[in-house]
Amino acid sequence: MRQVRQTRVAQEDSQGTFGTWVVDGQPICVTLEPDWEENGVGISCIPAKKYKVVRHHSPTYGECWKVLNVPNRSNILIHILNWDHETEGCIGLGEKFAKDSQGRWMISNSADAINEFMRIMEGTNEFDLTIVEAF
Repeated sequence: MRQVRQTRVAQEDSQGTFGTWVVDGQPICVTLEPDWEENGVGISCIPAKKYKVVRHHSPTYGECWKVLNVPNRSNILIHILNWDHETEGCIGLGEKFAKDSQGRWMISNSADAINEFMRIMEGTNEFDLTIVEAF
């Protein structure tokens, strides 16, 4: 089973929770989730723990990944996004941390990061995701 480790490295109030994404020991991108809001539906990052993730086709995001067995939550996806207000409780992948023209933190080149992750995971339909916090 492929192993992905997400390490949350910073939480910037009202700008999101930022982290790194490592696949089978190799760092590949950065992550963005909403702030911790007591695991609230559509507004919070998910609890730090281990999850099974499966390939998924979303009517909104197309080919993406779905995180399973999140307590009291469903439809947690890994998809293209750049700012925390786009997360709706999901996880976004990007190439690097950046600031937009208003000085808000974001992740950049999300589509490129997702495409690279899909390439790396070609032929894989599920993986284990371990989320840890370093702050």
